[in-house]
Amino acid sequence: IKDVKDKVENHGYKLSDFAILSRTNNELGLYETRLSDDDIPVRISGGKSFYDKAEIVDIISYLRIALDVNDTQSFQRIINKPNRYISKSIINNHADKSYNNNTNIEYELHHSKDLGRAKGNINNLLKVIEDIRSRIEDMSAYDIIKYVYERTNYKKDQIEAKATTLTEYYNKTESLDSFLESSR
Repeated sequence: IKDVKDKVENHGYKLSDFAILSRTNNELGLYETRLSDDDIPVRISGGKSFYDKAEIVDIISYLRIALDVNDTQSFQRIINKPNRYISKSIINNHADKSYNNNTNIEYELHHSKDLGRAKGNINNLLKVIEDIRSRIEDMSAYDIIKYVYERTNYKKDQIEAKATTLTEYYNKTESLDSFLESSR
């Protein structure tokens, strides 16, 4: 990256003169992070961004909701990851209540009297979020991502249970491992 910046700044090269070839998208995560840190734009050709992978977005969503209680989109993404058997009608109803009452979905779920059988699962989710929230300020990025990964039992519930092939299992596991390593 230093060589690229030097050649652009001092030797007349353009950023479009450079490319990084990668055999797998998992290898791109580290490059995307480092290039973005140095304000070098990244364009992915022939695949999607490492950070657009479902397993990466899920973990980031847990972090986002821990940092911003009003992030309804992240909350709705993780509410059933792993599957907590919380119906879409409960989620949508409480999202609407939070909007109408100028609160957040977490508050509405916590104070709701009409959750039925989902109450225990919702309380478990709220406990997970609170556990992450209570640790996020005192942990390194690596440690908090690892904590989210372990606390949510993501590998077992989202990867092992849902991967339909061994290749898919290894790809998703490798993505999460690369994400974790990129946070060091």
